[in-house]
Amino acid sequence: MIKNPIGAHYSIKDGYLGAFKLALSDGADALQIFAKSPASAKFREVTKEEAEEVLNWEDRKKIRSLIIHGSYLINLAEKELGVDSYQIKSLAEDMRNAKALGGDGAVVHMGKSLDQPNDKAQGNFIKNIKTLLKATEGVKAKIIIENTAGQGTEMGHDLNELADIYKKIGDTERVKVCIDTAHAFGAGYDISNNSEGVITEIDRLIGIKNIGCIHLNDSKKPLNSRVDRHADIGVGEIGLKGLIHFVEALKKIGGEDIPLILEVPQESADYASQIKKIREA
Repeated sequence: MIKNPIGAHYSIKDGYLGAFKLALSDGADALQIFAKSPASAKFREVTKEEAEEVLNWEDRKKIRSLIIHGSYLINLAEKELGVDSYQIKSLAEDMRNAKALGGDGAVVHMGKSLDQPNDKAQGNFIKNIKTLLKATEGVKAKIIIENTAGQGTEMGHDLNELADIYKKIGDTERVKVCIDTAHAFGAGYDISNNSEGVITEIDRLIGIKNIGCIHLNDSKKPLNSRVDRHADIGVGEIGLKGLIHFVEALKKIGGEDIPLILEVPQESADYASQIKKIREA
């Protein structure tokens, strides 16, 4: 029996509390949300009333983990940003919103180097995360940087690169790492047949204590495709066995409290069925 908090990505169309209630009705004890539209540059701060509604909900303690996912418009690798830039302000708001709702923190993609040398893009990313940390000093929520599949000029598909960037940021208390299994598989890490080896590599390079969450997704594309296409649990190229072995390997090295978040299309089964499939495996 898997003991990690397990959940999925839920819409806030019925409000923040609506997302929490939907997660619980699916048998989840974790969830991820967009606190605002991921494709818009608009801001949306959680109001005091919205926060109190969630925090005072009688079943709030049954939800063990909340993650907020940052906007898709953000590319922290593109250039050095000021504290008043949209990207920094948006992520700072996500972190404050996570704190207001009793959550863990906010996830941000590593970004793309575009036409820059990779070391320049890495430097931009590191400086921008440090700027974000200064802008959110005192906010008890983490920024969680996510690995990629390596599409185009995406950074962070190579765990060595991701680990190097993470170490150069330097704040392992406020900065954590998100490992997306579909991304890792697309980047060449064989979770289907060698989950334990992949977990060992993650622990060696990054440290399991520094993993803030797992995006537990199957992949529509084959190993090392460098393409990010999520599949429902057990119907993709990784398969149920590979994903369960991945979580079991996580457990062996003390990763039982790391939340597992599904970001899957629900084409073959709904969230409730897939959460149950993982929990009872």
